Amino acid sequence: AHAATPVLRGPDLDWESIERLCALVPETFKETNFDTVPHVSEVLNARDPRSALAQLRTWQSTLEGAVDEVVRAHHTSFSRSIQNYADVVHLFEDS
Repeated sequence: AHAATPVLRGPDLDWESIERLCALVPETFKETNFDTVPHVSEVLNARDPRSALAQLRTWQSTLEGAVDEVVRAHHTSFSRSIQNYADVVHLFEDS
């Protein structure tokens, strides 16, 4: 049974929902020095490899959906910040 993915819409994202989604993924997948080999081995040696792979794909899809919503909600402000930074750099270069 998979948890329902909360709907994340608009500029006011539900960060608690995003944190809950991230909490569904085991900590070993969040490590900065993530090593795929143990996880591939785990899937291949699982009693039901298809189910184990389906779980990985569910986590991937859920997190990609959350990232897409964050990007949609903050793209304009992020883009504006980059442009403002470039403008400031340009002003310093010209002075």
